[in-house]
Amino acid sequence: MSFYKEAENNKIQALPSPSDELLTITGENNKTILAIKYQQLLYVKSAGNYLELFYLKNNTIAKELVRASLKELEANINYTNVIRVHRSYIINTQHISSYKKTKKGYAVLMDSIPDTVIPVSYGFKSTFETAVCKKVSH
Repeated sequence: MSFYKEAENNKIQALPSPSDELLTITGENNKTILAIKYQQLLYVKSAGNYLELFYLKNNTIAKELVRASLKELEANINYTNVIRVHRSYIINTQHISSYKKTKKGYAVLMDSIPDTVIPVSYGFKSTFETAVCKKVSH
């Protein structure tokens, strides 16, 4: 008998597919809310109990609002290019156009969204540097 109540309505899981892996987000009754390829994911922003997922859909930017926590999403991501860089952000390093060092970490610009600056906090700085070094060799 479990002492924990099942309070989660959304379950987030990564499902591998033959060609590309999918990030699948399911809601109540295991209905799929959103299924996107990791390569299409640009970044995820936490907004309270909700996640704003920004991704490419037919070469345009699409945004979905899903009720889930960033911690749940992070725990179920099995794709090495998708990393957490801030308490409120997860990014896909494949879509980084540029970044610059700041006093507290880094400021990142994404390919398709040049007007949005994503902060990399000091606590996630080493993870970010490791991921960027894999992407770009000096």
